[in-house]
Amino acid sequence: MKNKITWIIAGYYLLHYITMGVYSPYVNVYYERIGFNGSQIGMISLVGLICAMICAPIFGMLCDKTKNEKAVISGLMLLAGASMLVWRAQTEFVYVLITATLLLIFRSDIGSLADSLSVKICNRFDMKFSFIRAIGSLGYLVGAFVIANILNMFGEQGPYVGCYVLCMVLGAILVWFFPKAESETSKEKVSITKDGLALLKNKDFIFITIVMIFTTMILDCAVAYAGNHLVATLEQPDSIIGIFSCAMVLPEVFLVMYINTFVKKLGLKKVYILACISQIIRLLVYAFSNNIILFLVASTLHGIMIGVGTVGNVEFMYKRIDRKMLSTAMSLYNATYTITTALSSQVFGWIYQYGSSNMIFLISAVLTCIPLVMITTSKRFSE
Repeated sequence: MKNKITWIIAGYYLLHYITMGVYSPYVNVYYERIGFNGSQIGMISLVGLICAMICAPIFGMLCDKTKNEKAVISGLMLLAGASMLVWRAQTEFVYVLITATLLLIFRSDIGSLADSLSVKICNRFDMKFSFIRAIGSLGYLVGAFVIANILNMFGEQGPYVGCYVLCMVLGAILVWFFPKAESETSKEKVSITKDGLALLKNKDFIFITIVMIFTTMILDCAVAYAGNHLVATLEQPDSIIGIFSCAMVLPEVFLVMYINTFVKKLGLKKVYILACISQIIRLLVYAFSNNIILFLVASTLHGIMIGVGTVGNVEFMYKRIDRKMLSTAMSLYNATYTITTALSSQVFGWIYQYGSSNMIFLISAVLTCIPLVMITTSKRFSE
């Protein structure tokens, strides 16, 4: 029974992260190809992410109120698939902006809601969430490297959209086979005002959210320009993006899978400090080195921060936050990620247009020093 549930959820994560692998590494390169400059690319991200930020807590509260996470997740996946079809058909900036915004609204909160539901199921059935999340990383690798290279044979207008939509539809179906995430609090009524205010005052939630902003959020915004850096700055062929994704995500699969083992042996605080140091080293290599081999080697450090910033953060919130508000907490956490990503993307777009991708990586390395100091001086992870 437990193995069956594990593979059902893992299969869902595989499909969901394939869509991210097909879309995320290539979207900014695609925008450049159809003639958009750095400011326009940043504006698309800004508007879409602000709208997604507003909607994310609503989706989370809907899950906690109805106790029907599966219906919400499935509906969002179907809407994201439909939005992708419309988005790819557009080439004029205004229409791309509108359709990209809809796509981001529907797709941005799927991951956090799935994490909330999955971690509750994993704790109920004594399963390893780290293994399931690692399968997601494998899915990203399959999407960004394997599928992308196969579909690239069809050219720029190849069936990327068909692959994305198919995986979204299959994921929307598979989520209905998840078991119920019953717990001792599953039948408790949720007061959005009372429980929501308690969540906003939760110091553990505030702390982990701030850490996320200056670690995984900054990293994701910087890495979004890695494709542009490789192709435009380092003058590498488009195929290098797939190799880069492979170098980045393949070690991530292992590290995410065993992150809980490292945390149990070393403690969350030490693992997080190691992750911050590795992220700073990686970004400094990106900023100052033009050697493609060194760039790819530094990219293998990606999984350390992703492991602790995803599995570690989710498990931390599960233990420190009222269970009946977990979906709302995850959505609010994701909304914070979204709005800070929107603002950072706009700033990074200006930096890229008027400066360089090297400057983006250097600034990101400096910002990562903030959580390094916070974690080093705090006792919150020491418990």
